[in-house]
Parts: sequence; C-alpha cells; structure tokens
Amino acid sequence: MMIMELIYYRHNKAHQKPTIISAQKIDFNELTFVIKGELVYEMNNTLIKLKENDAILIKRDSVRTRQNTKLCDYVSFNFTGDVADFPSKIDNCLTPEIKLLFGVCDEIFDKYNDWPDKIQITLNLILKILKDNLSAQKKPPVIIKIERFIKANLGQKFSLKAVAAEVGYSPNYCDTIFKKETGISIINYAIKAKIEKAKLLISENILSLPDIAFSLGFDDYNYFSRTFKKHCGYSPLKFKNNVIK
Repeated sequence: MMIMELIYYRHNKAHQKPTIISAQKIDFNELTFVIKGELVYEMNNTLIKLKENDAILIKRDSVRTRQNTKLCDYVSFNFTGDVADFPSKIDNCLTPEIKLLFGVCDEIFDKYNDWPDKIQITLNLILKILKDNLSAQKKPPVIIKIERFIKANLGQKFSLKAVAAEVGYSPNYCDTIFKKETGISIINYAIKAKIEKAKLLISENILSLPDIAFSLGFDDYNYFSRTFKKHCGYSPLKFKNNVIK
C-alpha cells in the first residue's frame, strides 16, 4: 500500500514521558512502535498493551486513548491511506532494518523543512517491510527454509535434489508444496532471485556483466543474457545502459 499523506511524526525518546491522549475518534491512521518500555492504549473499548518491539496500528475512524505516564521510547506516525491488510496489534515486529529507518526519519525531521514528504517515503518502506514480514509468518516452515536456502546460495547452481536435501523432504514434495504456496516452481523462483540480484550488481557498476553472470552460477554469459532478457524483456547490457549514465 502507498500512504496518501503523512500528517505527523514523533520520536519520543526514553527520557520523556509519552503524551496522554484522551478518548477521541481519529480521522487518520496511527502507527506506533515501542522501542523501549511499554505503552497502553484503549482502542474501540479494547485494552491493548504494547511491550518492547511491538507496534499498534489504529485505523481511521477508531476511538483511541493512550494512558501511559511512564518513560518510554517510541515512534509514531499519523497518516492517511488504506491499511486494511494490517492487524491492529503487531507483536515483536521491530526489526533492525526498521530501527535504521527510524534513524533516517529522525535525521530528516531535524534537517529539512519539507520533512513530511521525505519521511512519507521512508514510512512506505517501513510498511512494506511490515507487510512482507507478516506474509512470511503465514508461510509453512518448509517454504521459508527453501526461500532462505536459495537467497543464501545465489552463486550456486540449483537442483531440486540439492534443495530437498537441505530441507529434509523429497524433491517432488518440495516442488509441489512450493508451487502451491507461491505460484512458482522452485527453479523459477531461484532464477528470478538470481536476476534480481544481477540487477543490483549491475546498478553498483563494479563487476563486468560476465563476472556478474559467473558470480551467480552461470557458466555461459550468453545463457545468462538470454535468461535475463526472458524474465525482464531487455538484455543485461540495455539495463546497464539505462541505469548507469
């Protein structure tokens, strides 16, 4: 989802007491992460307690209060947009990547007069990370293991037999359940992951195209080029010429 407009941003440091909010119906969404300490909300007459690394997403037209008077380190965003796919409470969701993005938001807030526009971009990324992590939690463990194995070994040649040996199931079972859950075969998923990695390496403009192909397990550059074009609609060279100017 893309937010429509960022209305408010606040990073309440641990040495500050959070603002107590009386009962009110909000015409925006509030997303609040607890970095350290705890927060207590009441949303539509339901008490919600947040501990360290938890988040709450209070959706537009909800009635909410915040009751805390204790010191707490938290980050809040108020914004408009569609958040129907998200739950109200998100447990243990504060990842190192999101914490780094809080630092980006703080720096933007301190340095730029147009901070809402810039922080809005960062918030979209935070929401994307949250959504991806929530989706991953719903996947069967075997799917997660397969995806992690592939992403950790993009420089290798893949076979169903090797993947199956890693996760402890038969090749046929692995491919069948993976395709059922993701809509794509294991081999095609691996190729797609290699191509996305190739795009990143090309954009960095450090390695030559043949070296990138070799680093991703392609012995034949021409085969790599054909595979890249099949998946992207253009050759690696054309992609390089477009992104590096």
